[in-house]
Amino acid sequence: MRADLIDISLEDYKNHQVLVLRGNFTVEQVPALREKLTMLTDARRSNYIIDLNEAVFGDDVYLELFLDILNAVKARESKMALVFSNAENTKFFARWSKIFIIHNSIKESNKNWFLANLRRHGLKFSRKTGLRISTGMAF
Repeated sequence: MRADLIDISLEDYKNHQVLVLRGNFTVEQVPALREKLTMLTDARRSNYIIDLNEAVFGDDVYLELFLDILNAVKARESKMALVFSNAENTKFFARWSKIFIIHNSIKESNKNWFLANLRRHGLKFSRKTGLRISTGMAF
């Protein structure tokens, strides 16, 4: 059996952490990746951006893994966003695109973190109207 090379790196910023995953992830690697991601996200309360641009997932069990990590992060009142722009990951995460915060780049995720969270909760913000709770009411 040949082991595929995978890489997990962590970049620590002032208000968030960026986890970068690279490689072809197969079913055999799920327990090891679960342990590593759990260890990294349990270490402290932080917001997480997981860069998946260079990662390919071979099985739907990875969706469950990311849902579990998302639930654990939310339980600590933190946030998690996924970053990718490739077609494989877009198709892979399509079923859960309403649950995960997904961005095309890390720069976009940093810029839109606040606005994306407002939209997920049904709030809208614009310079013209300010914070809009519903179509008839604005702050």
